[in-house]
Amino acid sequence: MSEEKATKVNSTCAEKWKAPELGWIKVNCDGAQDPITKNARLGIVMRDNQSRVIGGFHKETKARSSLIAEAIAIKEGLEKAREKGFPKIILETDCQLLLGRLPIVFSNKR
Repeated sequence: MSEEKATKVNSTCAEKWKAPELGWIKVNCDGAQDPITKNARLGIVMRDNQSRVIGGFHKETKARSSLIAEAIAIKEGLEKAREKGFPKIILETDCQLLLGRLPIVFSNKR
């Protein structure tokens, strides 16, 4: 069985949100951190090809920086989508610095 391209990475900064193609979901992730308290908040929303919300969550945690809060949001968003059994995931985030460090496509190995 061949490996399927199962995760894409997009930036939503200055772009209008578009629904994914049939068979894919979009996972929008964001994280923020208070530099004084180190408290961080994460938010994840999952939508299908008809723009319906099909999952999501928010979480409070600690993070040493806003960049780490963003990275945690991405990691947890992908993990939650996989836990829900979504095989084809498009990841969207506004964190350009992390996008430059992520591979464009991840494999769907479980």
